[in-house]
Amino acid sequence: MGRRQQITALVVALAVGCAGCFGSFNLTRKLYNWNDSVSKDKWIKEAVFLVLIWAPIYSLAGLGDAVIFNTIEFWSGENPIDMKTTSLPQTKRIVRGDDEVRLRVQGHELWIEQFARGKSAGSLRIVQQGERSVAIDQDGRVLLTAQTLPDGTVLITEAGGTQSVLRDSDLAG
Repeated sequence: MGRRQQITALVVALAVGCAGCFGSFNLTRKLYNWNDSVSKDKWIKEAVFLVLIWAPIYSLAGLGDAVIFNTIEFWSGENPIDMKTTSLPQTKRIVRGDDEVRLRVQGHELWIEQFARGKSAGSLRIVQQGERSVAIDQDGRVLLTAQTLPDGTVLITEAGGTQSVLRDSDLAG
């Protein structure tokens, strides 16, 4: 076997051996999340998806995950493609009569949307910024911040500067 054939055989053996290192497929999931955020219109998302399949971007992302990034994750415990801020969105609907509340979590954000008789009645976004959470209304105004203190209490600071402390005993009913 020639030198070139030996190198090819080694690369193929490593690729096949490492491809069994199951991981979280973060690159593929990041691509999916990006594709999902392109538009709210399902037909546009589908068109972009088909282009990415044809290109073959999804195939390359899957191959990169299977052969490189999942292998690194398998052996080191950490995937070099960070998913902390691009997790798949999770949505919960709460319906009571003609009223509905939708809770959507994605990354470090919680979106709360209220509907009355099918029409928007307002929304609120809660964003994690370091050690504190920030509540922002639909117009982008900060309503309040909340931060857990070392003693377990929560310091709430309203937009006007008024502060209050919430304790576990305040929640017990």
